[in-house]
Amino acid sequence: MPQGMPDAAKPAKKPARAKSPRSKFTRAKATELFAALATDRPDPRTELEFVNPFTLLVAVALSAQATDVGVNKATRKLFAVADTPEKMLALGEEGVAGYIKTIGLWRNKAKTQKRLPASSTDTA
Repeated sequence: MPQGMPDAAKPAKKPARAKSPRSKFTRAKATELFAALATDRPDPRTELEFVNPFTLLVAVALSAQATDVGVNKATRKLFAVADTPEKMLALGEEGVAGYIKTIGLWRNKAKTQKRLPASSTDTA
């Protein structure tokens, strides 16, 4: 701030952000919830088309801000050539982009897709 500037002209300082309390949703409660869901819906379905857990992960990531119909149109062709993490990495960002240009936010999603193969093969 330049010297001699009145205090009223100085920008107001933002108040400190309060920390939100940790969730009381425990691992035991999560396990209980998933058990209840498995009982209630033993065979869950999605509109997204996929051929394996990796392609489901990709389809879900692509579905943000897009319709399932639009994602399915793009992924049918994409998954025909890249249905594994290795094949997706081999396609590269530009290769993936060529298949998903019909989906909204495709540039950012193509960048994200190159990170998914690595994260899907990591072990915890």
